[in-house]
Amino acid sequence: MVYENYYNKRFDLPVLTQLYKRGVYLTFSEFKNNAPSITDFKVQKGKSKTVSLIDKNGNYLATIKMFGYCDGERCWILKGNFGYPLMRTGNSFEFFFTIISNLKILWAIDMETGKVY
Repeated sequence: MVYENYYNKRFDLPVLTQLYKRGVYLTFSEFKNNAPSITDFKVQKGKSKTVSLIDKNGNYLATIKMFGYCDGERCWILKGNFGYPLMRTGNSFEFFFTIISNLKILWAIDMETGKVY
C-alpha cells in the first residue's frame, strides 16, 4: 500500500495535471511545477530554426541556461539556441533531437530528475 501511494504521488505534478502556463521555465523544477519565472516574453524565430526569447524590455534572454518555455499551447525544451516541441507521453515528455538535418533521435525527460535520455 505504501509503495502504491508513493508511485501515484510521483506523477502528481502540476505540469501533468494542469493546463500549461505560458512563460519561460528557467529550471526543470519550474517546469514540473508549471511555475514559469518569466511570463511576459516574446519568441523570435531565426534562421536555421534557432529561437531567441525576448523579455518585456526588449532584452534577449540567455536561452542556453534555461530549461524551456511554453507559448500558451505547447511546451518547448531548449538545447542551446534551439527549441524542440515536447510531446506528452503518459506521465512524461519526449522530443525529437536533430543530430543532422535528416537524423533525429527521440529523447525522454526523466520526470523525477529532469535528465534527458
